[in-house]
Amino acid sequence: MPEDDERYAALYHRHYSTVLRYAARRVGRDAAPDVAARTFTDAFRRLGQVPGERRAERVWLLGIARGQVSNEWRGLRRRQALADRLAVWRAPPADQGLDGEIVTRLAFHEALARLAGKDREALRLFYWEGLSVEEAATVAGCRAGTMATRLSRARARLREHLRTLGFQEGS
Repeated sequence: MPEDDERYAALYHRHYSTVLRYAARRVGRDAAPDVAARTFTDAFRRLGQVPGERRAERVWLLGIARGQVSNEWRGLRRRQALADRLAVWRAPPADQGLDGEIVTRLAFHEALARLAGKDREALRLFYWEGLSVEEAATVAGCRAGTMATRLSRARARLREHLRTLGFQEGS
């Protein structure tokens, strides 16, 4: 469908900078290109819905971008929540002179590596990718209830692995 490709290319060239600036004002310059890319990926999937007028195209794209900005903020909150939960884990006294934060991060990655692949995938989809339980379930090819259970169990297993590495929850 060469005409679809041409239509998409024209849409992209006309409005990319507008979408990028919109995203940058809302999520910052670092995250804005990702938001813009997801916006245009979504627009490509919905190419049949693009309005015929240029001004309406812009409004339509900014509506998609608004949703992507919301997804970005949701993901940021989830990552921050995970960081906050990890912050309560304290390393045993490090007599090797290593910085405690480095020790904690290394232990976390080691504990994560000890998890089964499905557990790691669930945690990564939810926390790192910022997906909802339903979205993570779709990506993983399972039901939302299954993903919720998987996340709960993965968190518990991660806590247990951290304990075996000598970390304790709390101050």
